Amino acid sequence: MTVMQINPFLKTAMRQLKGIRLEQTDDAVVLNLLSRFPWFKLQERYPWSGHPVQLRRRDFRRGKASGALSQDADALWIEQVWRDPVGGHGSECAWSPEPGTLYVDSTIQVQGKKAQYRQMFFIWPNAEADHDYNSTVALLPQAGLRFEATHSKYSLVQGVEGKSQRKGPGRVPTAPMSPPA
Repeated sequence: MTVMQINPFLKTAMRQLKGIRLEQTDDAVVLNLLSRFPWFKLQERYPWSGHPVQLRRRDFRRGKASGALSQDADALWIEQVWRDPVGGHGSECAWSPEPGTLYVDSTIQVQGKKAQYRQMFFIWPNAEADHDYNSTVALLPQAGLRFEATHSKYSLVQGVEGKSQRKGPGRVPTAPMSPPA
């Protein structure tokens, strides 16, 4: 959040995230932030085709971001780029080293500064849930909430930082795409 120069009000809202809902449709992956604050909403839709799409900036500044989804045998990748104010680019790699565990490796570069971090999540089925097998919900463990996961091939969530001895998939993110005009 420091690299992105996020204002204190938005930092507070981001710290109150409960998780992200992931939906897989025939043509796209849809991500929705789950927040304790009803005004803090963000939805991103990435086509499976990999074509770049225009998105609302995650830092809620004016302007748009351009984002694209790609996948390989080991991981799901999201790459974004955005112009000033505070222009930059970022990539996220979601991968599962073992059943029930999800890692999200993130890299953000803004105005010559770079931040890299890994988030680790534990996901297990919630037997009481009304399952939609194209949807995955992951909630933050520090909130004392349960995780719900379905049989989706990939999951992408935001939340708690974690560390692992194992390295992620070997693919290097592609060069940043062009920011939206």
